[in-house]
Amino acid sequence: MQQPHFSIDGDDGYDLHWKVGKKELYIAFTDHKVEFTKVWGTNIEHEMEVGCVVIVGFQPLWSWLNEP
Repeated sequence: MQQPHFSIDGDDGYDLHWKVGKKELYIAFTDHKVEFTKVWGTNIEHEMEVGCVVIVGFQPLWSWLNEP
């Protein structure tokens, strides 16, 4: 897996971004929550998913990103 791209957002949080093939995974850390965005296409309704990491945990996200 590639190293993530790291950035600081305007709200004193930070973001991590990975890209593997056509899949992208964003993890956003803020003072009160950790959110993810999974992207595997350009259609916002059918090829992207947003959620809270606290609920799903990190392992399912890493598995999704690295599956063929």
